[in-house]
Amino acid sequence: YHINVGHGNHSLIVFKVNNRVHIWMVDCSDYDFVSHRYYRANIDNCLKYIKQKFQLVDPIHIDVVMLTHPHYDHYSGINYYIYNKLIDKHTVAYVNLKYHIASHNYNNLLSNLNKLGLQIVEPFSCNSNKNIRILYPDIKTFNIRLSPNNISSVYNIWFDNQSYFVFPGDLEQDGWKLMDVTKCYPYMTHTHYYAISHHGSINGHLRPSVCPYKKRNNIKDCLCQHTVPVLMGRDKAFSGIYSSQVLADFNGRILYSEKDASNTPCSFLEIDLIANKWKWY
Repeated sequence: YHINVGHGNHSLIVFKVNNRVHIWMVDCSDYDFVSHRYYRANIDNCLKYIKQKFQLVDPIHIDVVMLTHPHYDHYSGINYYIYNKLIDKHTVAYVNLKYHIASHNYNNLLSNLNKLGLQIVEPFSCNSNKNIRILYPDIKTFNIRLSPNNISSVYNIWFDNQSYFVFPGDLEQDGWKLMDVTKCYPYMTHTHYYAISHHGSINGHLRPSVCPYKKRNNIKDCLCQHTVPVLMGRDKAFSGIYSSQVLADFNGRILYSEKDASNTPCSFLEIDLIANKWKWY
């Protein structure tokens, strides 16, 4: 589920194991700071839909939170989930504690997570597991002087030995350049879905030409022709978003979180990863 939160990212992954439903979160914005508008109604609509579809009797609980990087349009809504008790001490949070920014909002989030006493996992490649593979960054080469976008953790979601989704946050060219291509190449080329980096701007789409695999210089060439790109964010929120080159490179293959195939605004996008079907609500 990719929720329309204006200029921001918010995704939920819902799956069932032994008749128990699990919900994972990748980034969570609830407020478009450019248009000064809250999108909590869309979040509530999606959560209500999930509860009904999966026939959940108990309140919704977020088992895992994966934060790509500390920008407000990726974390502003996490406190909303904490306030409503959907995130608690039993949640596992992937948060990079080695990157510090002078932001009251972000420090307030870290404080609230600590108060819950939940388990925090730092999202470096060494902390990957069979379902959540972290393609970047590597703790040994982590550069604290990079911009928040370029320290975005790249999450690769796996089920049943298949790469279903790659979430690169807002990774830009400097970050792509540092990625270990032996980790990146096998998973980027075989993933079913890919969340377009940095809200569809060109600086999240380019790769250095030094990439040893066929000298790829943009993300389009890293993905197979069957990979479906998903673009989260609001068009024209900033100059260069969405980039005409990004749209042209993916040539009509893009699914949007803010609008359906007829350009009608939506509340959220539902993707059935197994059936490879999607629908907007």
